[in-house]
Amino acid sequence: MKRLFAVAMISSVLVVASATAGASNFSLQRSPYQIHYHFEEGWTGDYAPGWVDSGYRHGDPPVATMEQIELSPYGRPGSYGAKITVDSVTETGQYWGIVHSENLHPGAFDKQYNPWVSVDWYDYGYFTGLDVAGQLYNVPPSVVEDDWTDTMIGGVTPENANDTYWFNWAWGDAGGSWQNSGVDRPEGGDGRWVNLKMQLSDDDGRIHYYIDDVFVGSTARDDYIGLGWPSFNVVFDSPLDDWGQDLPYAVIGNFKYGSDLRIPIPEPAGLSLLGMALLGLKRKRRR
Repeated sequence: MKRLFAVAMISSVLVVASATAGASNFSLQRSPYQIHYHFEEGWTGDYAPGWVDSGYRHGDPPVATMEQIELSPYGRPGSYGAKITVDSVTETGQYWGIVHSENLHPGAFDKQYNPWVSVDWYDYGYFTGLDVAGQLYNVPPSVVEDDWTDTMIGGVTPENANDTYWFNWAWGDAGGSWQNSGVDRPEGGDGRWVNLKMQLSDDDGRIHYYIDDVFVGSTARDDYIGLGWPSFNVVFDSPLDDWGQDLPYAVIGNFKYGSDLRIPIPEPAGLSLLGMALLGLKRKRRR
């Protein structure tokens, strides 16, 4: 797995900003923070490094595992992705399995940074029976303590709803309700890649949804304080026992998340002090 060295870069800049906090005036400069999972490097075990099976606050979760997969059969020769398979469920009513990334930069998903998450999912297309779909999934916190509302965008599997992509409206204590994006899924067997994205806006407090970089809708709710943990959900429409040896799975690639961090930049007085400090460090290294 290759990832950008954004964490180290941003940590260094934030330390510098803190060290120069004595300056009287600051300007704001946006600096992108991004983690990109290519899944190019192999791994041992059931999950890519930094990924885990998701928990479930109402009981034991189903078990979804990951394995590296070569993407040539999916139209991306020379590239690798992750195959996420639902291996088992703990109760018959579970028709899903979720994996998520646990290596998060502290504070990077706070609302003021306009955080976002996106993933490429290979959609096999919808089927009338034994349908499986993928969803970009999140459980963002709100200003109400212990109040969490699931948000997601992608395919759904209920009958008469699986031929288009849907997103979650997410409103208050009543929970969420699905909204049709109006974008068609391919028919079964005519698979294609689709990019799913959600972003929490600091301007209106809502989560905005995108399909292939085109805006398709937003949550009705506007009291989020953060975006939550980046996750991917595999959903299916028949009991797991009906699948036999061919368990439901989804193929993903290019899982990304990030934000626009507003980093304070000191005015000239602060910059002079910083320059002197760097010059001193340089001279010290020459000795």
